[in-house]
This record gives sequence, structure tokens and C-alpha cells, in this order.
Amino acid sequence: MHYSLFQSTQVFDIAVHETGCRTLQRILEVLNVDLQLELAKDMSGQVLDAVEDQNGNHVLQKFFERMPTGKVCSLIFFSRLFEEHPN
Repeated sequence: MHYSLFQSTQVFDIAVHETGCRTLQRILEVLNVDLQLELAKDMSGQVLDAVEDQNGNHVLQKFFERMPTGKVCSLIFFSRLFEEHPN
């Protein structure tokens, strides 16, 4: 079951916003791993943009800090897949 806290286009927009960045980081601190992964999937295709953004980068760091290594590897794999094949 796919459950999203936000619409997928909103996650990136929130992550790159100064206040949104802080809010997402706090949310990631309390979500279970499955919901963290769902949020991460909502950023697929925009990870490279987030890496290059001052605020988005902090959100990605929080994902990597909070999620188990295997889940982070899945996130990286899926992100690259979506970025290389956007549609």
C-alpha cells in the first residue's frame, strides 16, 4: 500500500524551502522506516536537484542518517533509475 504524507511534487518543494526543510527533518525523526521510505520515494527524480540545494541537501542527509543502509541503497537505486528514465 502506498501512503503519502504529501503529494509527490510537494515533498521536493518543502525540502528546498528554508522552513520546510527543518520541518521535514523533524518529521523524519519520528516516522517509522516504512513511512520514511515512502517520503523518500516521493522525491525520486529530484534527488540530484536536492543534493545541489542548500536546504534539500539537509533533508537528504537526514534520510541517510535515519534510514537503514539497505533502505538508503534502495533509495539511491530508485532515484537513479527515475532520473535516467523519467517517464
